[in-house]
Amino acid sequence: MRCLFIIGTDFPGRVEVGFAVPKRLGKATKRNRVRRLMRESFRREEKMVTAALQEVRRSARVAFVFKSPIASAGVGRVELAGVHRDMTKLVAAVLSAARALS
Repeated sequence: MRCLFIIGTDFPGRVEVGFAVPKRLGKATKRNRVRRLMRESFRREEKMVTAALQEVRRSARVAFVFKSPIASAGVGRVELAGVHRDMTKLVAAVLSAARALS
């Protein structure tokens, strides 16, 4: 998974999030499942993210893009644990960037 983000100062503590899954991953059912897993994974981190952004008086706009060569090859099933592991790393990177700007 990858993420693109913009850190701002307009509404401290506010997070706007988008999720993208490429068509090459498979049919709509599989893409929707992966998108649901991504949303659920972010939901688990959301309170911590908003609190951290509020603390440094920043806002964030983040787009998470699912990119997994194993899943796109159809080798395995995408599981919440793997998505959550990647999401945690990306959220930490976003918060690190926000802290560096303050």
